[in-house]
Amino acid sequence: MESKRPTDKDLQEKALYDIVQYLPLDKLSIKNYNNIDDIVEKAQIECKLLGKSERKAIEENLPVIKAVLRDRPELGKAKISNMSWKDNDSDGKMDHNPKGMQACTFERDDQVYISFRGTPARSWIDNAKAFVEDLEKSEVFFNIFTFTTSVVNPGSVVVSDRVKEIIGRDKVMPWDALRLGLEGKISSLLTKDENISKEKINGIFDSELKKYTSPMQEEALDYMETLKKSGVFEKYDNVYVTGHSKGGNEATLVTMIYSDVIDRCISGDGQGFSPEFVEYMKKTLGPEEFAKIQDKMYGFHANNDYVNVLGVSVIKEENRIYFIPEIKLESIVDLLWNHLPTAMIDVKTGKIAQVSKQGAFGKFIAKVSEKLMKINQADREDAAI
Repeated sequence: MESKRPTDKDLQEKALYDIVQYLPLDKLSIKNYNNIDDIVEKAQIECKLLGKSERKAIEENLPVIKAVLRDRPELGKAKISNMSWKDNDSDGKMDHNPKGMQACTFERDDQVYISFRGTPARSWIDNAKAFVEDLEKSEVFFNIFTFTTSVVNPGSVVVSDRVKEIIGRDKVMPWDALRLGLEGKISSLLTKDENISKEKINGIFDSELKKYTSPMQEEALDYMETLKKSGVFEKYDNVYVTGHSKGGNEATLVTMIYSDVIDRCISGDGQGFSPEFVEYMKKTLGPEEFAKIQDKMYGFHANNDYVNVLGVSVIKEENRIYFIPEIKLESIVDLLWNHLPTAMIDVKTGKIAQVSKQGAFGKFIAKVSEKLMKINQADREDAAI
């Protein structure tokens, strides 16, 4: 499969699907093969029946979606399907909770886009998990306890060598005692099942992969397995993957794992991976095959975005396209708006924002992240949390 560098129209279409994902899709009466025009109409009609946060999501994203459709009305005919938040397997519950991983496909003409949504409420800690090896939820709780201890700094007692090894210092605080007391119980409830299937993912990747992936990333892989069984890849000449932020990270992940069926990936402001994950991919695929897959992956990032520079990027530098967001930089706080999905589009014209080079703030955060990725995993874990 030969990858082609995305044109402005490709980037515009990618941005549209990313922004549609930020509508409260799971709250709207959307059915398989409704098109984007249908989704816009339902969002407008049903908005008043939704909660405050859902209404806000519609108010923020719908104007940009409409701007794109005015410029490219044919994109309104793209049909949504394979919605992860639906009960596609008829077991009486949604396949994936939209507060975690959310994905769907958009089908148009001879192509299908697999689209992953950005970070929902349940995925913020998940982002940290992806930068270290096997950071379990129980460890997250314990780190929070330890951090609280360092702030409150109550009285402490000398501990045994075994406890010292776990805590990492000579004295234990009351919060640490609570942490140690709960360790066995919480770990038994929250850590991964040790009986991991020996079946290789996509026939290539063994169980070691899951040492370096987060729960939401693993849900993205499960979603891809469902798509494979659906036969959607055989229906279309071109299979593309897209996503913004966390969704961009998941898009690059599935492109590496399922490169045999994916023609191109465009990540919007998606973060990278841990050094250990990247080494595992190179070891499993081989350097030449890994480089070939990289040729399929592109980044479309705000020039001063602070997320795409986190971790080790698997997107080649020459494949990263930067743009100037349609925002006013009147204070340092305004830099936060660089990461909005709507920043990819000029709302006045519906076309992509002006292409540029990476900005000074983006380069600065990249340098900070580069140093963090070089420190040992224990210290990196603390930084990630």
